[in-house]
Amino acid sequence: MHPPGEWKDGQMHGVGTLEAPNGARYQGGWSQGKKHGLGKQNFSSGDVYEVRRSIIYICGRVEEIE
Repeated sequence: MHPPGEWKDGQMHGVGTLEAPNGARYQGGWSQGKKHGLGKQNFSSGDVYEVRRSIIYICGRVEEIE
């Protein structure tokens, strides 16, 4: 079952939410199946972080920077 949100070519792309079995949750932007842009990361410990993630493309491979 796909997590709620937008999809493109079988990968999360756009805005969506992914929840882990331990209760951790990421809610925000996605690009080609990776967290991208603005989002909120809720950890199972109760900690919550506002995050900004970027993906850069180098020589045909994808690199994620935080």
